[in-house]
Amino acid sequence: MKKISSLWSFKLTGTAHCTKTQWPADSHIPLHHHNTAQFIYAAQGTLTLEMPEHILVVPPTRAVWIPAHMNHSIYCSSALDLLTFQFAQDKLPIDTRQCRIVQVSALLRACMLKVEQFPQQYQADTAQGRLAAVLLDEINAAPITPFQLPMPKDKRAKKIAYLFLNQPDTRHPMKDWADQAGASERTLSRIFQAETAQSFGAWQQQARISKSLELLANGSNVTDTALAVGFQSSSAFIAVFNKTIGMTPAKYFTGNSPVNTEPKAPSSHYNFKWLKGFSLFK
Repeated sequence: MKKISSLWSFKLTGTAHCTKTQWPADSHIPLHHHNTAQFIYAAQGTLTLEMPEHILVVPPTRAVWIPAHMNHSIYCSSALDLLTFQFAQDKLPIDTRQCRIVQVSALLRACMLKVEQFPQQYQADTAQGRLAAVLLDEINAAPITPFQLPMPKDKRAKKIAYLFLNQPDTRHPMKDWADQAGASERTLSRIFQAETAQSFGAWQQQARISKSLELLANGSNVTDTALAVGFQSSSAFIAVFNKTIGMTPAKYFTGNSPVNTEPKAPSSHYNFKWLKGFSLFK
């Protein structure tokens, strides 16, 4: 795994500044935060972010807004070109308290690609500054994807969460998970309910959908993805995906990276081992 340093820390003279970086596959940025708000977009590939209480999966039809001073780590399983926009805090019309994933429209994408070409030094009252302000308006207006995977804080439950994320197709009974955690079934169930606001079974379903996002974004077809994350059929998977995300996989990925419905060789196992090895909030 390649560890990438996060060195962005500078005073902005304009409304926004863009940094374009190339990430090799299996790259990871450990725990960090920025003094400025960030908006991160990758036209191909999928980002996984770990926050203190959530895991966010960001496929190529979406981008993620990260408020200033919010601790996070970033991982990508496949190579990608990443656009990272930083915004001066006094220029934000956006609620900066919450991290959020938004849909990338054609206009939003066009604004990002234009702002990417701006020089590092420009003034807010120029043509560049006005277009950067349009970019902010488009980010603010973009539909929010209301999906994130809550993670328990308790070490026993967190251990089980990571184990399951590495083997989402397993169907172990609760007793087996409790034995792995070194807790009773009742205790483990209570912890998940208290710290994720849902039962362990409901959390498992949400975790399966979270993992399916990367498999689909990386080209796996719906049937292979459904089986890889523990569903018995593609129809059952689509139904749960629709209930969880609010739309079907095909509709979710409409745009830059449509879902592959043709059979293909099974994709490599989606690996969350980095989360166990690099977990930042133990």
